[in-house]
Amino acid sequence: MDESVTDRLISADVSAMDGAEMRAHLDAVQQHLRSLQQAQLALLDENPEIVAQRPELVALLDQLRAENPGPVSGPGS
Repeated sequence: MDESVTDRLISADVSAMDGAEMRAHLDAVQQHLRSLQQAQLALLDENPEIVAQRPELVALLDQLRAENPGPVSGPGS
């Protein structure tokens, strides 16, 4: 993932935005969050041996699968 996208979204001065700009910013934040969650899901799916050793990763994987029921696409897909 490109950290500059995250930095740009976090650093945005929302106090200077009008309603349309704020909605566009929130849409961009939601899309980026979904992208990060899908990348996280793909990484966990690709490493079942590690996930199996850590109960918190199993729980996280279950949560991500419930929140992202569509097909998994890996980073760079």
